[in-house]
Amino acid sequence: MFHPESFDRIVCPELPDAHTEPYLFSLVVKHMVHGPCGLLNPACPCMKKNSCKYNYPKDYSEATKYGTNSYPIYRRHDDRHVINIRGSQLDNRWVVPYHPYLLAKFNCHINVEICSTIQAVKYIYKNIYKGHDKILYTLLGDEQDPVVDETKNFQAARWISPPESIWRIFGFDLNHLHPAIICLPVHLENEHVVTFAANQALKPSSFKDLRTIKEVTYTTFRDDALTLGLIESDNTAEMCIEEAACYLMPHALRKLFAIVLVFCCPKNSIQLWSKFQDFLSKDFAQNRDLTPKMINHRVLDIVDNNLRSMGKKLEDFFHTDKDMSLDFDDRLAKDLQTECDIYVPAEDLLAVEQLNVEQKMLIIKSYIMFVIICQVLSLLTALEVHEKHFYIEHFLLRFDQMVT
Repeated sequence: MFHPESFDRIVCPELPDAHTEPYLFSLVVKHMVHGPCGLLNPACPCMKKNSCKYNYPKDYSEATKYGTNSYPIYRRHDDRHVINIRGSQLDNRWVVPYHPYLLAKFNCHINVEICSTIQAVKYIYKNIYKGHDKILYTLLGDEQDPVVDETKNFQAARWISPPESIWRIFGFDLNHLHPAIICLPVHLENEHVVTFAANQALKPSSFKDLRTIKEVTYTTFRDDALTLGLIESDNTAEMCIEEAACYLMPHALRKLFAIVLVFCCPKNSIQLWSKFQDFLSKDFAQNRDLTPKMINHRVLDIVDNNLRSMGKKLEDFFHTDKDMSLDFDDRLAKDLQTECDIYVPAEDLLAVEQLNVEQKMLIIKSYIMFVIICQVLSLLTALEVHEKHFYIEHFLLRFDQMVT
């Protein structure tokens, strides 16, 4: 159920007609009317800080619609029908949402609500992982007016309902896994020692034989198992991007491509890039001043930015293709370019004139230091120098002494 109009087929928050549905009307009056509370009964248990914690009475609504961080706002007509409940005249605003069949079937209070938004996932996991039910209890003796030390008597205990205790006493299964998964011993190539008898027939006799089917040697065991039909083809990543390419703009498609690389683990990232390269670079291809290699580098640079925001980098997926490597200088200047692209309002620029000489010198010194550090980092990285922080700290000390 994705549309509020469909909610009305399940949930009813109104009084039924007393003449056409007398039995259902009597059950609603008996079980499904809240209160009265509020001004009609300020002493009602549901009253918290002078208002009903369940937000009764509800507002009238001509149609069902989504609520904001709440259950849907159900359709409640102002049909002027009222009933007498505990000396008060109540209408549709006081009816608790119910399902007519369940109410008539079980003849008891059953509150039925619609949870069809994505926030229902959060609610489900919140209840699963909130922990076991707990209670506060105290063991007392026969003495009169005993002194209770809550610190010494504190007990961290679980409260188990009778059905759960019986279930555990009889040793019934608490969970079930289907299909059953068995951990099999795996011998990786050149990483295990295997012993066998001298007269034992070996077939296959090598890992290459394991990857060979009908005189065709496959690169990976996965391709081997796929050919034998032991596993199904996992092309969900390719299908995802192929479907998204029909309606997503290249900018959004590049973000999706990075997400697929990180979380879907495609078996061949280079093949995935080759197939959707044109879709990922369609906007850059409109610029005729860019060569195909320049377009690839710009697109891959954006993908690399998205990957780095998720703790990965492009080399983790395309380390075998030299043509897909990014320009080193462009990557090192990325932080500096980001700082230069920051928009500075005009009033902030004019505020510089209000600084004294010492403050202006401090700003100039900081900017020069930032630019030089970027250049030093570029040089140290190009020379593959480790312990960069040692050289940078030493350089900053000397630079500070020179300036002061």
